[in-house]
Amino acid sequence: MPTRPATDSLQRPARFSLARAGSGTAGRGVSYRQVATLILALGSGFSGPAGAESPGPAERVWKDPYTLSLPSPEQYKLAKAQADDVPAPVQPTTVPASLNGLRFQREIARAANEFKVDPALVHAVIQVESGYDASALSPKGAQGLMQLLPDTARRFGVATAELLWRPDRNIRAGVAYLHSLLEQFGHDLALVLAAYNAGENAVLRYGRQVPPFPETREYVPKVLAIYHRLRPPAEPEPTVLPAKRVRIQYPPPLPEALPEAPSL
Repeated sequence: MPTRPATDSLQRPARFSLARAGSGTAGRGVSYRQVATLILALGSGFSGPAGAESPGPAERVWKDPYTLSLPSPEQYKLAKAQADDVPAPVQPTTVPASLNGLRFQREIARAANEFKVDPALVHAVIQVESGYDASALSPKGAQGLMQLLPDTARRFGVATAELLWRPDRNIRAGVAYLHSLLEQFGHDLALVLAAYNAGENAVLRYGRQVPPFPETREYVPKVLAIYHRLRPPAEPEPTVLPAKRVRIQYPPPLPEALPEAPSL
């Protein structure tokens, strides 16, 4: 069995002045490793079979408690993130001053930012479709602010007609529909609005032209007029003045040697 130190030595704790091993201060203190070895010896001794002698200092295997031991270091190598793994940051849409004070501005700005649609266009559609009445219901069954049919809303994430009455869900589905029409018709606003009113199949059936329906022919210019009124004015391009030809005159070169001053 390992021998334990006398009881008197445990009653009076020793004062240690810790120093790092190899720092040249061995005469004035002990290292952390020596302190840990002493604590192990005082507390529990060194484990071993019964009757075996305690291992000597040279036979003890020291494990540094501050050393990180990994079972397979190759599994913990850092890898560069691929470009596809990092989502692109979504830049917030700047709300023009002309839209300040309009109803449902926060919901419209959020959906317009998500689907990259001009919020002024969304406001114009809502103003003509429902007049900002979230409970509006058309004779054909179109619901809410953006007057969406339940079948159309299901294409853009609104599963039930009950959810379509929520302004945020109605606006998001309507803006998603506008985004889809903008992609389909090459951002031609007349065709986009005609498709929103009469359906994209009607625009395609008439050769990608505004269908000759009286309601659609009235709807498209009305929304466009409101949209252009809500849009912020375009910044004027800077005026570039034409360059004038300037003639630069240089003084004559100095002579190599200056004449001597006449003697008086």
